[in-house]
Amino acid sequence: MPSDLAQAGTPRPRTRLRHRARRRLAALTTGALLGALAVTAPAAPASASTTTTLAYVANTGAATVSVIDTATNTVTATIGVGGGPIAVASNPNGTAAYVANNLANTVSVIDTSSNSVTATIPVGNAPEQMAVTPDGSAVYVANLLGQSVSVIDTATNSVTATIPVGNQPVAAAVTPSGAAVYVTDSGDNTVSVINTASNTVTATIGLGAGPSGVAITPNGATAYVTDYGSNVVSVIDIASNTVTANLPVGNSPYGVAITPNGAAVYVANYGDGSVSVIDTTSNTVTATVAVGTSAYWTAITPDGAGVYVTNISDNTVSVIDSATNTVTATVPVGNVPTGVAIAALPASMPVPAVTGLSPTHGPAAGGTSVTITGTGFTGATAVSFGGTAATSFTVVSDTSITATAPAHSSGTVDVTVATAGGTSPTGSADHYTYDVPAPAVTGLSPNHGPAAGGASVTITGTGFTGATAVSFGGTAATSYTVVSSTSITATAPAHSAGTVDVTVTTPGGTSSTGSADHYTYDAAAPTVTAVSPSHGPTSGGTSVTITGTHLTGATAVHFGTSSATTFTVVSDTQITATAPASTSLGTVHVTVTTPGGTSATGSGDQYTYVATIAQIQGAGRIPVGSHAGEFSVAAQRTSATGSVSGHLEFEDQPDGVHIHDGTFTDLYVTADGTAHAQGTASCTISGTTSSCSFSLTATNGGKGTGTFTLTYNTTTVGGTILSGHVTVSPTTGGPTTAATPAAAATIGTFSTTLLGVSLSGGQCAAAAEVTSSGSSGGEVDCLLLGALGVDIEVDLPTTTGSTGTGTATLGGTATVTVGSLLPLSLPATANLVSTGSTPGLQLTINGVTLPVLPIGAGGIEIG
Repeated sequence: MPSDLAQAGTPRPRTRLRHRARRRLAALTTGALLGALAVTAPAAPASASTTTTLAYVANTGAATVSVIDTATNTVTATIGVGGGPIAVASNPNGTAAYVANNLANTVSVIDTSSNSVTATIPVGNAPEQMAVTPDGSAVYVANLLGQSVSVIDTATNSVTATIPVGNQPVAAAVTPSGAAVYVTDSGDNTVSVINTASNTVTATIGLGAGPSGVAITPNGATAYVTDYGSNVVSVIDIASNTVTANLPVGNSPYGVAITPNGAAVYVANYGDGSVSVIDTTSNTVTATVAVGTSAYWTAITPDGAGVYVTNISDNTVSVIDSATNTVTATVPVGNVPTGVAIAALPASMPVPAVTGLSPTHGPAAGGTSVTITGTGFTGATAVSFGGTAATSFTVVSDTSITATAPAHSSGTVDVTVATAGGTSPTGSADHYTYDVPAPAVTGLSPNHGPAAGGASVTITGTGFTGATAVSFGGTAATSYTVVSSTSITATAPAHSAGTVDVTVTTPGGTSSTGSADHYTYDAAAPTVTAVSPSHGPTSGGTSVTITGTHLTGATAVHFGTSSATTFTVVSDTQITATAPASTSLGTVHVTVTTPGGTSATGSGDQYTYVATIAQIQGAGRIPVGSHAGEFSVAAQRTSATGSVSGHLEFEDQPDGVHIHDGTFTDLYVTADGTAHAQGTASCTISGTTSSCSFSLTATNGGKGTGTFTLTYNTTTVGGTILSGHVTVSPTTGGPTTAATPAAAATIGTFSTTLLGVSLSGGQCAAAAEVTSSGSSGGEVDCLLLGALGVDIEVDLPTTTGSTGTGTATLGGTATVTVGSLLPLSLPATANLVSTGSTPGLQLTINGVTLPVLPIGAGGIEIG
């Protein structure tokens, strides 16, 4: 607003205002909204039996608004507003008055029920006259020096659009349909037409000099515009947006209003202090009513009976009776009254009350349609959910409202309804609960783990705050920690192999399942802890029992790199498999493959491919602690799956151990010159005889090279042989012809002479396999004890032999060593007799037959 009007309260305000009005047409603003109110005057709410009609007058020089009760035409309140208030507009239901503060560039919002300012809205430069849409949702403000129109959203009391228009816009009026706004551009001598759907100017209409006020007939067909500089009122056909008539009126016409029935137009003539009355049917002036000095703006009551005219220079408002067109009252108001608007509101509008809601809860995201039951809802201006405005609402009746719940944080809130009568009090009946949103799982890391559980899993999603449970396929997590509303760290429990859904439960519910929450329990890798038997022939075919864990679902069994010929899963801990053939001897790992992987290798899964066609002969002495023991072994198997024939003798005289009558259950060769055997025997230990199990390992070689290790019960003796010889068949080409085994271990005394050495006795071990053709493969080893400490060692590898009932004769060339002298090679035989009156072993060396060496504590086995 120009400074001369804003300073109207200083000396000579009226002269300066009149000078301004004459010199600058654009500075005088029109009461566009008041014209609109005259067209569509607010009706009393249906719930009120009577209404209170108030006239709100802007006092530019006093920065106040005077409130006139139209029933008594007295000022009942004065409201302080912003600087230079120049225009007033009321919403359709009369609950709010909007005041344009020309100097402050703001609009004050007055609550008409309390006559207090509830909001101040920044707008454009020098705001003047305003228009409120028929539904009360928006206010269009003409900004005189901003060359624009500000659009205020009344729900938020904020400017949502600024529309460029012509030069020095003064006033605005909205069509009854709300589709268009007509704005007078006093500096351009035009009217801009705004489309409210797009908030853009769609037409510009040329008029006379200084168009100021504008009003539209109730039927929306015609607009009346005062041309301040031409002393006429232009008539615009809205359908074509063309001027159809220019009606002469008084001097400097400014404000304009139309009666609610559309029959008459009242024009304030600023220059001569009068009001011209135009008949809209004939578009002729039918009366001229004298009012105060510098008549400025007009407004008409909803019943059309009273016309209110502001008189700037008199600081008064003239009241015209429209039935007689005479002034019936003059009301003193504030300094420099300019704009005026009529607000009709219920005389005693009841405070609304909320008695029930349906439904009483909904999601925090909002969007729920809620039926609000109560009283006094007619004319409701707001519905609030805990202080947040409903997304939308519809007043169905005085007792029912349908509202859409807005988004809100979880919890219980009060739903309130506001009308001109006030805001509903809160209580349990208006409680609406925003449900805690159900959690959602959007990702897992890692998304798989062992069936044994224990994996730490990060769960990502939403709504995790307050989680009360985390489940892996229905099994509670071992533990979990809520890191944030979007993250949980959980320890996976044990579970059977397979894919499960991971769910989170909060007070808002349990997360729905989907691919994003899938967690796969990996099948546990199998283990092999034992195989029985642990060896078999290279030809395969051995039935092997595999013991371990997690064997269920096995898809393969391998012996080394070769697949088992067949296999059967007996249980989760046992498989029976048939060993495949192997091209070589040696030890391999037996592995089992399941969906959980392949078993790791270790000592428990070893299986050895052996040659079961095998033969071992050996006799001699082995270390037993600090002394020596006599051993003899003769055993063979001539077919891969045949039985083993053979004998075992072991004599440990110092420890009182004698093992004899050995029966072999197994014999095999694992490498050239290495054999293993096992069986049972008669064991005499410290005078007690019982059956015992034994196993032995032997390698080819003589004294210092060959080995013989014997385990009986839990005792193991032997190692590198001290004397004698061990012969093991090769890995291939073992014996194919049956032979008679013979074994002996004897110890005793006799008196004789050999090679000039007096002998007092001796100890011998013999072992051989004698064929029917007279060949013999074996060993006779004797230590003959010299009477004077000079001993004779006899090592006889046998090459010939024969057997009879209880007898065996073994022959060959012996190596005979006397004391420390060089050894001699001499022909020799050994005659073994197991029965009769003189059982024992008798040597013949180089034709000299020695006495029989009795069995003593040992034994002789033949056949």
